[in-house]
Amino acid sequence: MKQILTPLKGLFTSLIIGTALVACSKEAPAPTDEKIDKGHEEPAKVEMTIRRGHLHGVQFHGDFESIIAPVQKFKFEIDENTKNWVRKDMQGNILTENNPVVMIEGRYYSLEIVYYNAKGERMNNEFTTKEMLPIHQHFFEVYEYTDTKTQQVSKDTEGLLEYTYRDTDPENIQIGQLVDSKQSTDRSKLTDNPLGLKGYFGPKKPYTKYNIAVTLFHVLRGTKNVNNQERVFYPFNKPGSELVARSTTDFSQKIPVYVITAVPDGGEEAKNRYYQDIADYYKITPQRVEELEDEARRNHDSANFYM
Repeated sequence: MKQILTPLKGLFTSLIIGTALVACSKEAPAPTDEKIDKGHEEPAKVEMTIRRGHLHGVQFHGDFESIIAPVQKFKFEIDENTKNWVRKDMQGNILTENNPVVMIEGRYYSLEIVYYNAKGERMNNEFTTKEMLPIHQHFFEVYEYTDTKTQQVSKDTEGLLEYTYRDTDPENIQIGQLVDSKQSTDRSKLTDNPLGLKGYFGPKKPYTKYNIAVTLFHVLRGTKNVNNQERVFYPFNKPGSELVARSTTDFSQKIPVYVITAVPDGGEEAKNRYYQDIADYYKITPQRVEELEDEARRNHDSANFYM
């Protein structure tokens, strides 16, 4: 009898262990630690392109490019030794605060941000998926500015500049352009969810210098919405302490800006001041500035960049 029970006992034990293993295998997977697996790759390079332009309603239209309205393009790359981000021109030369983005009060400036992974592949689409879009948003903050006439520093940055989100779906197609001319008549359209891969600035105070802190927030809990309220988002320059508390950042760097003058508000004196300010910065004559502005007016329709 003992000999019969022993193998049965062993079989019974095996069944218990097997059942336990099956039960364990059906347990819910452990939650993803977003500090380890964020749902997207880590950026290795970030390119930024800034264009001067004007508005048609709320649509940005690029100006005719010239010495005084150049495309300002630069990149951020990780330094191999320090592992810190470094701002460079497109030839790889390191840029400092002495190489600012130049703006004019009264004009508008588009900003396109393109992220690349370690393989050099564009990865913007990784932030626009249905999982990642609700938890990512760029913010553009200024903490203080210097009045270049008086050299006074002020922390009153309210109203210093404005920014409008102009993200499109798909993200890499200019607004209103065909998504695939061979396959359909669908056109790229604006999204209703602020991300900040595309947008435009409007500087509001001339003769100022400041840094725009560009930060890509990655929300760890909930969504980027204010207190997770549907369709309620934080302003471009005020992420809010509750969002900061439940977020990390995927990218955060500063862009130096110099607003060299203001569009004249009428009269010969204001016009002369405007041309002289631009001439002084670009080291050309006021007459040449006037020629370039006139050329831009005559070639207005040749500029084909829209946002």
